[in-house]
Amino acid sequence: METPFIMVNPQWQGGGNPVTYDGAKELEKLYLSGVDFKEVSVSLNDGLLPVNGIVGYEDIDRQMKLAAQLLKDNSARTIVSVGGGCDADVPVIAYLNEFYGGNLLVLWFDAHGDLNSPTESQTGLFYGMPVRILMGESGLFTDIIERPLKPRQFVHIGGRDFDEAELRYLQRNDLCRIPCGNLNAMKHVLNERRACHIYIHLDLDVLSPDEFPNTPLPVSGGVSKPVLLDLLSDIQQKYPLIGLGLYEYAPCGEKSAFIESIFDIMLFYRKGGVA
Repeated sequence: METPFIMVNPQWQGGGNPVTYDGAKELEKLYLSGVDFKEVSVSLNDGLLPVNGIVGYEDIDRQMKLAAQLLKDNSARTIVSVGGGCDADVPVIAYLNEFYGGNLLVLWFDAHGDLNSPTESQTGLFYGMPVRILMGESGLFTDIIERPLKPRQFVHIGGRDFDEAELRYLQRNDLCRIPCGNLNAMKHVLNERRACHIYIHLDLDVLSPDEFPNTPLPVSGGVSKPVLLDLLSDIQQKYPLIGLGLYEYAPCGEKSAFIESIFDIMLFYRKGGVA
């Protein structure tokens, strides 16, 4: 069975808060000891300047190019990605969409929309923009996003904190959105698109903060830990899963059985996942 390419990208500039850098480094220390992985070199300079409507644009652009080059240099077919802010997943998804010729379905687990464009964003923070960037609408990062995602390739799961511009975008583009209370709808979506390779973007704030508070932007409500693990395991076992990214973790200083379970799923290729 194929071993996944594991990449740690502790990019934090998208949220303007280095807590996600510290979170990625803690995940690396606690859960990737003895595991082969590559790490993206990330600036710790806190003098973030807005360019093209994005705070910290120059650092973000450089870091995403480094991540994209790592993936290409290693001809990655299956990927485990660890961040950092959720925007650090942009080069991973862009690479996989190109590698698989557009035959990709992205399952985006996130409490937030991440659907703003640079012109719509009220903050200029990139972590609110990754989906729109992947859709190729901004005209930015085109050297990274060679093949933009199409709306039918994207499913938003567990969102409960959208702004008006994001809701308009969802409706205008008929994007599939599955709320926390209707996760059974996932089976229909996955069966309908069974031929697609699947990549899971997992922002930990999709979870209920009552059960998992270790994320920078918790949102009330959310998915329970057992339900999420069952869903991820089901996808792993029944569908052509080619990767999973774990993002928006805030350090807690000790190992968690729940996070260990996530890493077991992330490293499923060792245990007989898809070839």
